[in-house]
Amino acid sequence: MALRPLIPLLALAAALGAGRAGETVRPALCAGGPGLPAIVAAEGLRPVADDGPVIDERTPAGIACDARTGAILAWYAERRGSRAVLFRRGADGAFERRELLATRGRIRAGLVEGDAAALAVEHRRSWELLLVGPGHGRRGRSIEVPGPVAGLVLAGGGATLLVGCDDQVRSFSWPDGRTGEVFLVGGPLRALAPEPGSGHLLAVADEGGVALFDLSGRRVRGALAEVARRPLLGVEALAWAGPGQGWLVALRPAAREIVVLEPAGMREVRRVALEAPPVAAAVTEDGETALVADETGAVIALETGPPPRAPLATVPERTAVAGPVPARAPDQAPP
Repeated sequence: MALRPLIPLLALAAALGAGRAGETVRPALCAGGPGLPAIVAAEGLRPVADDGPVIDERTPAGIACDARTGAILAWYAERRGSRAVLFRRGADGAFERRELLATRGRIRAGLVEGDAAALAVEHRRSWELLLVGPGHGRRGRSIEVPGPVAGLVLAGGGATLLVGCDDQVRSFSWPDGRTGEVFLVGGPLRALAPEPGSGHLLAVADEGGVALFDLSGRRVRGALAEVARRPLLGVEALAWAGPGQGWLVALRPAAREIVVLEPAGMREVRRVALEAPPVAAAVTEDGETALVADETGAVIALETGPPPRAPLATVPERTAVAGPVPARAPDQAPP
């Protein structure tokens, strides 16, 4: 199915808050939940639509959303360490804030589902996985993992937590955190994205490109079987989108572009140039549209399926429709 052009949804100022000295807070994005199509962290924490409620005036270093409940996990860089906060929407529509935990390390990734949350924390000489929620105690459960951590994702229909660590993927049962298998995938990892639903494919981005691995397949000396690979340097984020979430959307910040891949054979479907580096990706609840935030805080939508019945955001004075974005010619090799 042909991909539709990009539609700018929201433009925010480029002056983003700084966390620790010398550490800039980059925009973050998640798909939100019921009644909230997308949440962006840039000049505060707020829905993509201008008419949505401001959740927090302070800009978090990162966010994660529970699409089922609409809960938002946000983490903030402090002068000494980091702080994790959980936002939930009350019956009156207002967001209630709950301090989750504070740590002396730097929170680099997070995940939330129901009453459970997971955080990847970088310390000076080590990394840890923090599990928070029922059964993990007041301060959460700490599990040492090799670093750097490229991301935390749920797979297997939400029953398995996957942690991308350097050249391996570590699995834990979710939400109780029992240690599972360790999969070698090459690396160093930059991003990972499991096939939606109960699928067995895992997409990863490493220094060599984007690869698909079969989580249910045979192992060779502990390594997962590689199903397909696309040489593509500089990919920092991945998302599955489109009809049946059958496309892989890859972000290349240094090249200022989005690359869409067909998983079967990892064929390049199209390449879209942007004015600013893309830094975060999410997918709408129906899976049809990939949302991408660039480093200025602008959020754009890459529609890969039928047009939505209603626009994702109705902001006439700040919304403009881009013209068709030409796809790369079939005989034109990628750089």
